[in-house]
Amino acid sequence: KLKNSPINPKDFETIEINVEKKRVDKNKYSHSITELGDESILEVGTNIHECMEYLDFNDFDNSLEKLNLDSFFKNKIKNIKDKPFIIDNAIYHKEYEFIYNGNHGIIDLLVETDDELIVVDYKLSEINKEYYFNQVRGYMEYLKTISSKKISGYLYSILESDYLKVE
Repeated sequence: KLKNSPINPKDFETIEINVEKKRVDKNKYSHSITELGDESILEVGTNIHECMEYLDFNDFDNSLEKLNLDSFFKNKIKNIKDKPFIIDNAIYHKEYEFIYNGNHGIIDLLVETDDELIVVDYKLSEINKEYYFNQVRGYMEYLKTISSKKISGYLYSILESDYLKVE
């Protein structure tokens, strides 16, 4: 109790609130971490992924220079700049999180233009796996429910500096 406080705790009514706990991220569009294999590769991927979150795609070179990365990874990340989904004056939403049809999703990069939404899902290396395509398709399906804009999607390999369009 505060000294000299005119408030008496007995003046307040106590009510009980029962809140049901429900885990909402049980189902995910992405596959589980245990399927990824080597933990050191996972750690590198996580660190690079985090760096991608800090990039300002409308001031790319300056924001890349500010990242605490060695020149190898800076050069790998720099290669994304010339891909068809990096568009001047677009709005870039990073780590766009949603729940749709009971599935939890986080879109790495959602590029918004006047007439299009573009999903970009980063991978450290290999991108030609069907479950990656299904992941991006799930993201695209969700976006179709919230926007009338054209929806497209890409998988992007940071180390290979390569991308695949998702149909």
